[in-house]
Amino acid sequence: MKKTTLLFLFLFLALARWSQAQISIEFSDFASAGDTILLETDTLGMDEFVSFENIAQSPWDYSQFSVDTQDTLFVEDPALSQYADTFETANLIVPDSELGALFLEKTQEKVMLLGTAIELDDPPVALALAFVPPLTYLKFPSALDSTHTEESFAQLRTTPELLGVNFRDLGFPINPDSVRFDLDIQLESLIDAEGTLNSPEGEYEVVRQKLTVHNELRVYIYLFGGWAPEPVLERPDTILRYSFWAKEMRYPVLTLNVTNDSVRSVEYQTSEHSPVGLPQLGAAPDFRFFPTLATDRIIFQSTGNQVFSTTLFDAAGRVVWQGRWTGQVEIDPSAWPAGLYLQQTTSGNHTQTGKIILQKP
Repeated sequence: MKKTTLLFLFLFLALARWSQAQISIEFSDFASAGDTILLETDTLGMDEFVSFENIAQSPWDYSQFSVDTQDTLFVEDPALSQYADTFETANLIVPDSELGALFLEKTQEKVMLLGTAIELDDPPVALALAFVPPLTYLKFPSALDSTHTEESFAQLRTTPELLGVNFRDLGFPINPDSVRFDLDIQLESLIDAEGTLNSPEGEYEVVRQKLTVHNELRVYIYLFGGWAPEPVLERPDTILRYSFWAKEMRYPVLTLNVTNDSVRSVEYQTSEHSPVGLPQLGAAPDFRFFPTLATDRIIFQSTGNQVFSTTLFDAAGRVVWQGRWTGQVEIDPSAWPAGLYLQQTTSGNHTQTGKIILQKP
């Protein structure tokens, strides 16, 4: 009798846990090309870091963070990118504050991270890193206890001139002919909790993804007809973030970037930007521009009937293009030098800015 009672108790608890409305992130809950996501970020100073407690039980309350910077995330079609041949199977480009422009392949089963393009402002250049093999960024469905660990490798060869680095300033007698970056990557993903999240924007039912990326960077130089056998620089690095995913939101509703058990930045979705730094009053205008890594054309596009005024500046602040448009406008930058450009687009009393890297084939 006692054994029977214990068995029924075990089954009852198991069924009770199973019967709870578990949240599962599916294919349709992840962004697609053409999506526009408004983000606001609170980046904390060294004296403002908030101690991170890995609390598995909700509710999680991060409503106290304030707006520091704002960004409009445009999910782009890689076919318009100069790296379309490098990442042939990619169908999404998603900008990431830590990892650069992520080239992703989204299928019904998972989202694969094929590689990244890292933008440098000085000198203005974008460098592509292809991961071999690709890494799984998120699996479908992703629910509580979903986990995977994968390893990959990336290599980049370039020149000191392209990087804007003078090795003589670093103590070398001469500049090397080439520089090689070898990067070992280990990605660990775990859906470690679910429950209620309070962000500065509102309350959501979420699952929490713990994403840990371990990087081991080694830098080699090419001198006198051969690669040096030992790296001139070795640097390990770990990126730890907690992303809170909610149904139909297409992107984490809130992301915590954590260093040494302290929260150093919080990024969260918002329905409209608040007026910080720029005159951003009223609803955010419905437009996007692409590609942000451009070669022969830059497109501004809107699905609404708003009239937009766009100005493009070079890195010195000079106006290189200015115009008013509705629906779509395509700009030919072929006469401009390669480099960093800034766009400023206004509709009514709302202004948004963004940057574009122009490279020559």
